[in-house]
Amino acid sequence: GLIMNSAQIAAMADPTVLRNDPLVKQGRESSLSNFSSLRYLYTAALADVTAGDRYGMAKANWQNGVYTLLVKMGGLVEDDAVSYQGWLVRRGASMEVLPVGEAKFIDGDWWIIYESETDWTVFDFFVLTQESREDASLSPTVHLLGGGFQAN
Repeated sequence: GLIMNSAQIAAMADPTVLRNDPLVKQGRESSLSNFSSLRYLYTAALADVTAGDRYGMAKANWQNGVYTLLVKMGGLVEDDAVSYQGWLVRRGASMEVLPVGEAKFIDGDWWIIYESETDWTVFDFFVLTQESREDASLSPTVHLLGGGFQAN
């Protein structure tokens, strides 16, 4: 589906579904300026699951041994008490969740840039959550945006 159901959202909070990525690389901000023209294998339109005004687009690619995820979002509010965290989700009987980092405010938009030498294209869904900076848990909490990747 285009959005996650309540059982899937609850399953994301289970710490046993969290994956880590030992092959993560430092994402490059150089890709941001030509985001709209980038040709990626997979795209996901992100919907505000709270019926608010947030929006976004995620693009994922596996090329030359590097997985790249670029997410551009809007409608988020700068707040020192919270962070916005991105998650790749592999839905199904054995859900898996990969944290892909905190959204950064760059040149008027919110971005997540993630690169890895692991092919994560089987993770078919992106979620953005709002997290309290005081909460030390690694599990996702308040879901804001979500969308399923479609092959281009």
